[in-house]
Amino acid sequence: MKKTLIAILMFVVLTLGAGCQKPFENVETFKYEHLTGYEITLPAAWQKMQEDQSAAYFLSEDGGISINIITELGGFSFYSMDDLGQLLLEKLRSEIPDLKRDPVRSASSGKKQYRQVLSGTLPDGDEVFLDVFIYAPMNSVRYYVILSAGKDDFSQNSKLFSDIIKSFKLNKTEDEIYSLLNVS
Repeated sequence: MKKTLIAILMFVVLTLGAGCQKPFENVETFKYEHLTGYEITLPAAWQKMQEDQSAAYFLSEDGGISINIITELGGFSFYSMDDLGQLLLEKLRSEIPDLKRDPVRSASSGKKQYRQVLSGTLPDGDEVFLDVFIYAPMNSVRYYVILSAGKDDFSQNSKLFSDIIKSFKLNKTEDEIYSLLNVS
């Protein structure tokens, strides 16, 4: 009886352990830091295509996935996270008119975080999926992380997208970030 119980427990542990994956499993990564106070972990093969004082843009090695990270510092408008998500959706619709929200809302939505999957059709007829993450850690400071991919790349990399978003964090203090509001 005792051996059977031990065998069952071992089976449960091994079965549950097999379903748990480490972040960025089987992917070589690097940590990207931006002067606006954040860091994020990305696949090492991704290339930085553009960077300025408020944004960075990376492209996967095969060009099938892109990530845009935009920082918004300043402003006096106060929006709920749902309002910010709606405003971003409306702005993105200028490029992808039929863009719509997925019916299932991510669990990360809250007072400071918002995550939503959007989908639509590009002008060339290709389907595109966007995994949108908005982080507003303090008043007048917002970070937008937008991962985009075609249908196949999106479905094959959804865990990678989640790992990237989970890796996003501030690397400056609140005072250091607020001091950037005064820099022109």
